[in-house]
Amino acid sequence: MAIILRDNWAALRAVVHEGERDSKARGEFNSKVASALDSLLKPAEPNGGA
Repeated sequence: MAIILRDNWAALRAVVHEGERDSKARGEFNSKVASALDSLLKPAEPNGGA
């Protein structure tokens, strides 16, 4: 998780700028993190049996 946050640090910092929250930046950050997490998932392998 730390690697994902580090890789997306600029996007995270853009979420709150001068005390104001940017909902568009938040959505972009969330999307990037979700994509990074999805890339870690492996597809389920078939049982190989009957």
